[in-house]
Amino acid sequence: MNNTPLKMLSYALLVASGTANAESFIAEGSSAPVLHIGSVNAYPGLSVAEKHDDNLTMGGNGKVISSNILQLKPSMLLQAKKDADAYTLAYEADLGRYKQSSADNYDDHNLSATAQLALTQRATLSLTPEYKIGHDPRGSLSGSKDTLVPNTFKNKGGTGSFSYGSEESRGRFVLNAGYHELQYDNNPTATNAMDRTTTETGGTFYYRLAPKTSALVVLNNTRVSYNYIDVGSSGVSNPLLSGSERRYQVGVTWDAAAQTSGIFKIGQMQKVFDSATHSNFKGGSWEGSVHWTPREYVRLNWVTGRTTGETTLPGSNFVLSTNNAVDFGYDLNQKSSLSVNAVKLTEDYNGTTRSDNTNTYGLKAEYKVRSWLIGDMTFSNAAKRSNISTDDYNRNIFMVSIHSKI
Repeated sequence: MNNTPLKMLSYALLVASGTANAESFIAEGSSAPVLHIGSVNAYPGLSVAEKHDDNLTMGGNGKVISSNILQLKPSMLLQAKKDADAYTLAYEADLGRYKQSSADNYDDHNLSATAQLALTQRATLSLTPEYKIGHDPRGSLSGSKDTLVPNTFKNKGGTGSFSYGSEESRGRFVLNAGYHELQYDNNPTATNAMDRTTTETGGTFYYRLAPKTSALVVLNNTRVSYNYIDVGSSGVSNPLLSGSERRYQVGVTWDAAAQTSGIFKIGQMQKVFDSATHSNFKGGSWEGSVHWTPREYVRLNWVTGRTTGETTLPGSNFVLSTNNAVDFGYDLNQKSSLSVNAVKLTEDYNGTTRSDNTNTYGLKAEYKVRSWLIGDMTFSNAAKRSNISTDDYNRNIFMVSIHSKI
């Protein structure tokens, strides 16, 4: 019998109980446990969850696999300041153990650092290198649904931004750039066409209309370069779906005291391929989110967007996704809250006739053991319907967890 999950749970409970009694680690002005190491503040974190997934590979009839899952997420955040500059180093592990399907076990790791440098009173430079070891759960990618184990990958790179102007300035701008290399480690038949590098450049200009409201203009370009692969036994190598995506948007952002805040951008996006065999795309694009608190104990969040994404479905060029999500939260008292959420996602696979619609609904009950230690129970149901009926599925996940919060 494999006792690894039991050992993980025992260790997690020991750490959690020890942290809960560490009153001397509570920093002044902060509710989270903190260790002081010289001028560095260290915030340990831990999440322990027990789940039941009745369709972990997102398969249709005859391909349904269910399992209980133990998930452990230890983390550490280091923070330091020097004058107006701030530095952080963050690490989080995500460890999953499937009791009835050990082939789906995973060990993910994410390491990142951020240096935020105040060059002048108005100019700020932010740099964030990161390295991730991750996985794609079985069934999550259209082109690799029948793999026997999850796809594992490494993603390394970083992002940076330069901003000029303060929140009170009439005008300010932010320039951003990023670079990432994605490389898969296993399941070569399914993943050898997905290794790629992504380079992002762009900028946003803000024009203040009111103390808490600004108009904005966004220009972004994302360059995706796929690696070359050998095709068949001929040894001929061909480029894949390399190209660029460009977005031109205008919008508004606002923060009206504690009652409502949000951002909305609308405009045009273009998908331009290097290969002449693929048709370019031009269409409308939007991104938006609104947070509304009509009462101190009531919260409503809405997120919407229309974007393009990379595809893993053979024969398709990209995925055009439209999503709408709403979450309603209600505080029963200072420690307990309830929330319900719903998400509608439509995915159209350019180059094919395939179109998928996924509706997800969820319930969550949360209890604050301490201001920084939270327990919750969640239930979600996802139903996917495709014009390729063999890819339809239903999925239910129930989870009980306890986690610390910085």
